[in-house]
Amino acid sequence: MDVKISFVIPTYNAERTVRETVESILSFSLPFEIIVADDGSEDRTREIVSMIGDDRVRLLACPRGGVSRARNAGLAEAKGEYVHFTDADDLVRPEGIRAACEAAGDADIVMFAYGRTDSEKETEELPLVPGIYREKQEFENLKRRLLDVKFASRYQSAYFGGKIYQYLFKREFLVREGLHFPEGLPFAEDCVFLYDCFGRYPEMLVTDVCGYTYKSDPESVSHRFRPNHWEEYKDMLARLTKIDGKAPHNAARLIYQNGTYVMQQAVLHFGRGDTRAAEAVIRQVISDPVYRDALRNLHYHDFTCGEKLRNCLAGLGLAGLYGRWVRRTCGI
Repeated sequence: MDVKISFVIPTYNAERTVRETVESILSFSLPFEIIVADDGSEDRTREIVSMIGDDRVRLLACPRGGVSRARNAGLAEAKGEYVHFTDADDLVRPEGIRAACEAAGDADIVMFAYGRTDSEKETEELPLVPGIYREKQEFENLKRRLLDVKFASRYQSAYFGGKIYQYLFKREFLVREGLHFPEGLPFAEDCVFLYDCFGRYPEMLVTDVCGYTYKSDPESVSHRFRPNHWEEYKDMLARLTKIDGKAPHNAARLIYQNGTYVMQQAVLHFGRGDTRAAEAVIRQVISDPVYRDALRNLHYHDFTCGEKLRNCLAGLGLAGLYGRWVRRTCGI
């Protein structure tokens, strides 16, 4: 029997969550396979997956190489008509995925709603109007929206970010276009992948069925402080530039926004305990010619007085004063 959908689950030290994620898929009523691409876990992840005892679940043992390499390895092994990239700490809603499959028609990509849940509430989100998207300008607009820092800074439901789990991809489309996840990039790899996908001007169906539950985790890679975050961010921007052959239209605002985020995260991470370490991160960013050039090219009409003062401190290279200002505004 032909496989309708391949669920590719990259894992790394996911022993606490991977069984629940896999079991959320097992009641899917169309022919499917689950490929757990384990990225060199050092805990019991592989053992737990092996014990599930369902021949539709395959464990792909990969050497440590990052989430993108694991996803690419899983995609290379996939046999389904469609591919879903599932995170190892979330839940699939099988009936929603089934409805999305059945509505897909000839679409290369299907986008569906997802539920966001935390300890207090759950909301369903679909940031695009349902319908068929196929025009070149529509996808150019979607690429711009992926990098819209106004939405990104709020991170609300209207933010059309790189949430890879709310898509089904026709495998033939990915193979034909040679699409793969950017290896060596430890964050925002799904945004880069989608940016590349949209640049191929596929046919995309947006449907309001809900096929996934994202479990918000403040300790996830995308939320926690990382010492190399600023260099990683510049790497991501360079990859986006390579895809299009030119920098994104709002590159200055993107660089500024993310540099500011990196510095704020450093202050929050170190708090009052190690001000020198926080100031070292701040100094790394504000002395970088890339960040300084972005500051010079910003339009300041929509900045608050506090933001203008903070930017003045950054522009003058005053890392200590910048850190104290952020601590004060954060109540540290």
